[in-house]
Amino acid sequence: IIGGVDPNNVPLNDVWELDWGTEKWTKKNAFPAKGRWAAASFVIGDNIYYGTGKDTIDVYNDFWKYNATTDSWIQLASLPEIGRFETVGFTVYGKGYVGLGMDVNGVLKSDIWEYNPFSDLWIFKTEFPGGARYYSKAETLNGLAFIGTGEGPVGNFHNDFWSFDVATNQWSQVESVPLPARRGVSSCMIPYQGIFFVCGLDDTYQRLKQIPRYTFRGFAGAPLNLVYNSDNNELFIANIDGFKEVSIYAINGQRMFHSLEKIDHFGISTLGWSTGTYIVHAGNQKAKFVIR
Repeated sequence: IIGGVDPNNVPLNDVWELDWGTEKWTKKNAFPAKGRWAAASFVIGDNIYYGTGKDTIDVYNDFWKYNATTDSWIQLASLPEIGRFETVGFTVYGKGYVGLGMDVNGVLKSDIWEYNPFSDLWIFKTEFPGGARYYSKAETLNGLAFIGTGEGPVGNFHNDFWSFDVATNQWSQVESVPLPARRGVSSCMIPYQGIFFVCGLDDTYQRLKQIPRYTFRGFAGAPLNLVYNSDNNELFIANIDGFKEVSIYAINGQRMFHSLEKIDHFGISTLGWSTGTYIVHAGNQKAKFVIR
């Protein structure tokens, strides 16, 4: 847990880590910039990327990386827009994404920005087709990002839901959350179980208790989705049709990777692999990729 605001409206910068085995919390090195709430975050590897947000005076566009192994922070390139808060943040195929929210001038945003952790650069990626809003929520499932809910202009609350394929830059509207429109929900993704939305506020500002679930099994009969990120020598595999044994073979038959892990997409390091063609097997699904 990073930052937030206490009951006296004081912005926080403390960091706490939960050990799932012992169910104990440990205080870590504090976030080195000003305390804040309504910030964005995403995770790539063992690093947490954290930034934007607001306090009682300022709205921020700075971004930072926290290394959980070394318990240390470094400052990164800022989001190339003026400060904003109550954004969405998510990770797909080894890159981070931040968008939506309200800026320092009170303008609602619909843009999505992509962050490359190897070049420390942000680029504009796309506009969210559901319109400008804040207090929305984003999760990733089977190699796709899913964004929805939130509050738009003149206090309009939403329950719509959209999927985004970062590889093709294509959006698709999917089934709306079948409960009252809401903002400020909590959420999580459990592989092969779906995306869970927890609580939030409805348009009468009543606190909600329902927990809807969105399930997505991939496209029946579709091929595996392979994305190779040469920046960090990592292969991403998505659209795996159910629990499958996943293996990767070199063209000479050498098995380079094998897993029985029950997750719906993989990120696999290919560091040290030779250039050439490789074959991915996931049950009866097969695909190939090339390291150049």
